Amino acid sequence: MNTLFHKIFIKNWQRKLVSLGLAIVIWLFVNHSITETKTFYNIPIKIINIPENKIIEGIKQDGYLEKKITITLTGNKNVLDTLISPDLEIVLDAQGKKDEWIVTINTQNLRCLNPNIDIQKSINKILYPDIIIKIKNKQTTST
Repeated sequence: MNTLFHKIFIKNWQRKLVSLGLAIVIWLFVNHSITETKTFYNIPIKIINIPENKIIEGIKQDGYLEKKITITLTGNKNVLDTLISPDLEIVLDAQGKKDEWIVTINTQNLRCLNPNIDIQKSINKILYPDIIIKIKNKQTTST
C-alpha cells in the first residue's frame, strides 16, 4: 500500500505538480473563452439629452420609448447564462442628432442594471432590428 501511494503521489511530484497547474490554467482559459448566443426580449429604450424644444415620437414621461425591442447577444457563456431581459436597457443620446436617425446599438449604450455583470467586456456582438428615431418640434399652443 505504501509503495502504491509512493508511486502515485510522491514519485516525480514536481512534474505532477506542474502538470496539475497547467491543467488548471488551461481549464480556466477554455472555460472563460466559450461563447454563446442568446436572445433577449422586450428590452426598453431610454433616450436622454432631448433638446428643450423637441419631442420624440412614442416617448413616455420617464424618457423610455413605448416600443421595446428584441436583441441577440453573442459573448461569454457564463455572463449570458446569468443575464435576464429585465437586467438590460438601451440608453440613446439625442444630443446633436438630426430630425431623424437610425439607431446604432453597441456595448456603450447597452446597459446592464445588474452591477455584478460587466457587459462591455463580456459581449462581442449585438444583433438588433433597425430603429428609426424621429425628433419633432414641440407644438406650442398660442392663446
